[in-house]
Amino acid sequence: MAILLSTLMGVGASETSDDAREFKNHQDWYGQFGGQSPTQSTRDPGLGTGAQNRYITGTASFTVPSGVSKIRVTCIGGGGGTGNYNSTYYGNSGAGGGGFASSEYNVSAGDNLTITMGNGGAGHTSYGNYGGNGGTTSVTGPNSLSVSATGGNGSYYNNRGGGGSGTSSGSGAISGTQIHHSGGTGGYGSTNAFGFGPEGYGSGGGGAAGSFQGTGGSGGNG
Repeated sequence: MAILLSTLMGVGASETSDDAREFKNHQDWYGQFGGQSPTQSTRDPGLGTGAQNRYITGTASFTVPSGVSKIRVTCIGGGGGTGNYNSTYYGNSGAGGGGFASSEYNVSAGDNLTITMGNGGAGHTSYGNYGGNGGTTSVTGPNSLSVSATGGNGSYYNNRGGGGSGTSSGSGAISGTQIHHSGGTGGYGSTNAFGFGPEGYGSGGGGAAGSFQGTGGSGGNG
């Protein structure tokens, strides 16, 4: 006997007028990672806003559409990049994960938000250089609306990268809805080399980004 998918998952917003979800539409953006440009894609959050580009290289703007009076803004900073030690005998330490910030705001139709995307830090291929720091992701708007998540730090040899952090503020912020968590710290690379021969030793893992559940996990040691 066939079972309808709606029986397992429930019906969506388009199938019933009794939709208990508080937030029914969303729009997201992403930036570069490690100096690489991802493929452009679009999303239509609905409410007559039309398709929006998701990949941005600088800033993007978003106008609050008609019928919307409250939004949740979430930012995740870019992860750091790993450096390159000037020896083949040591594994590099891992870079830090991006910070996390989220908050709800009272808004009005026509309010304009500015989105700045934090890119992931690039790794170095030449000897003796730190990896790049991750960029800061932020959203700003009227009434001092500001949500910001800094990027994780780059790493090098025995200097592991620390995680980014998150903040939010603004007179329209709804009390009790703020969530701020740091990114995880990178792990240490192995230094257990004999000093000769072609042996290689593992690098430390990168720290995870923060999330609504808490601080990002630390990277494992080499």
